[in-house]
Amino acid sequence: YILIRKNDVWEISEKVGLIETKDISLEKIFPDILELSVFDILKKCYNEKVVVDFEYDSSYYEKYGIIEKIQDERLILKEIDKNSGVFVRKCEIKFDEISFIFLKNYSILKI
Repeated sequence: YILIRKNDVWEISEKVGLIETKDISLEKIFPDILELSVFDILKKCYNEKVVVDFEYDSSYYEKYGIIEKIQDERLILKEIDKNSGVFVRKCEIKFDEISFIFLKNYSILKI
């Protein structure tokens, strides 16, 4: 079951459902990762729907999800709640604020 507080219902704009994933080989997607720029890594994550975990300067906690859009000097992350496994919000992260990027060994099959 997913419990939602009554006063939070107005915030829901998308259908809530579990996310289907598949295991992937990061070595196959990123065979030359040491030679790639951060932008190129993010672009591959976007194209392959690789789940990423960010720590960034403007936040005291991490953001976890898939990249929905890459623009100029920022990206839009479709954030996944680690406890429930559903998309919870979209957030903007500027490239120059990224401290760490952790790539997960699975990607999203169906949203």
